[in-house]
Amino acid sequence: MKISITKRGDDANLKLNFFKQFCSKFSSRGKISNYSDKSITNVSRHNFRFIGNQFITAEEASAMMKTSLSLEFKPHATEDGSRLEDEINQFLQQHYGLNPEEYTLENSSSHEREFELQF
Repeated sequence: MKISITKRGDDANLKLNFFKQFCSKFSSRGKISNYSDKSITNVSRHNFRFIGNQFITAEEASAMMKTSLSLEFKPHATEDGSRLEDEINQFLQQHYGLNPEEYTLENSSSHEREFELQF
C-alpha cells in the first residue's frame, strides 16, 4: 500500500516525526520502503517577494507552502488488510490531526504482500 500525505503549510512535526513514528508502530507488521519528502517550504521571511513576475506578500507566499510525504508499506501476508487500513487511518488522524482529504491510502493487491517462508 502507498500512503501519500499532502497538507497545506509547513508542518514541521509531521515532517520530522511521521516516518519514525510510523516505523515504530507498523514495522513489525510489514515492510516499509520508498519514503519520500517532496515538501515545498523554502519561502522567504521578507515582507514581500517576487514569484515569477508577480510581487506577493509573505502571507501569500506562505500559503503556497505544502507538506508532501509518501511511503510504501507491504503488509505481511498474515495481516488483515482492512483492519490494518483502519489502524493507519486512525494513526494519521489522531497523531497528526490529518483530515481524510489530506492523505490517501492506495491498497495493494494480495500478490504484493510480504510472505515469510520458513523451512
